[in-house]
Amino acid sequence: ALYILYHIFEVLGSFIAKVLEINPKRFYSSVLTDIGEGDLINQGRLTNLSEESNEIGILANSFIKMIESMKKLISGIVDSSDSAASSIEVVDKIASDVTESFNQISATINDVAEGISEQASSTQEGHVKINEISSKLSKITKDTKHCNLMTQDALELIAENSGKFEEQKAKMKESIDASMKVSKAIKNLASKTNEIEGIASSIEGIAEQTNLLALNAAIEAARAGDAGSGFAVVADEVRKLATQSTSATQKINGLISEIQIGIKTAEDEMSRAGVVVEEQNKAVDETVSAFDEISKKVDKASLTLNEISDETVVLNERASEVVKTMENLANIAEENSAATEEIAASTEQSLENMNNIGSEVSALVESMSTLRSSISRFKIK
Repeated sequence: ALYILYHIFEVLGSFIAKVLEINPKRFYSSVLTDIGEGDLINQGRLTNLSEESNEIGILANSFIKMIESMKKLISGIVDSSDSAASSIEVVDKIASDVTESFNQISATINDVAEGISEQASSTQEGHVKINEISSKLSKITKDTKHCNLMTQDALELIAENSGKFEEQKAKMKESIDASMKVSKAIKNLASKTNEIEGIASSIEGIAEQTNLLALNAAIEAARAGDAGSGFAVVADEVRKLATQSTSATQKINGLISEIQIGIKTAEDEMSRAGVVVEEQNKAVDETVSAFDEISKKVDKASLTLNEISDETVVLNERASEVVKTMENLANIAEENSAATEEIAASTEQSLENMNNIGSEVSALVESMSTLRSSISRFKIK
């Protein structure tokens, strides 16, 4: 635009010079050269010519108006360039700040993406562990139910054995009674040694009864198992004594002294047998009491196992709910990871665009600097 204005001034100047019959070179030297150098202030000759009332004055006025228009144009360009330069500086700063912000956002998004990736990995690991816990809870529930069934069987067995112990106590009482009878019979035998035949007959009868009772006691002791082993020994000894008594009655005429010794021995053995029977009876009572206590403990254990079974069922249900939640979290984490990758890619693209904008702004700043340098050569004030 300035180049075109310059040539317009050149043409008009030549025309005015011809009209005034002025040498064009001198006119260029005095007017156009100043304009060409940017001096739009010192145009006194044109001002003088503008006072003419002829065509020369009209042309000079037109020339002056064009110079004024050029001043306004250049002034507007200067103002616009100043404003544009300020705006460009602001834009450049904004672009720089935005670029820095995008760099920070990009770094943050990368950190978030890494965190989401770690979260997804942790969520998946948690999902696997929860499944393991759920599987173990299922096994615990199954084992607890099995233990509960075993405790029920134990309770039934305890109840059955408790009944047998009561029977054993009754048999023990019978044995004690029988032992007392044997003892009494032996004492009677000792007091009636003079009535050998009668006593021998009595002893033979008592011996048979004792043998039968000893057999019954041995049978009951065998049924009692380990708890009746001691009494089995006593019953066997009683049976032996009964046999000895029978043999003694057959030889009573020649073995009176031996009978007396046998009676004494029988008394001692019965005394010891009574002690053993009492101890066995006490042991049976203690065993029954122990079985009662065991029954209570097992019953309590059964109740506890039922509670554990119920709790494990609830825990298993909660674990299943947690598994579903972990699956949802894993899916969400995967979706977030994908979305974050897309955001990161978009941010990288935006960052690249902002870098391009920054480059364009820098080029524009350089162009504006060149323009201001070119305009500064004009003097308009």
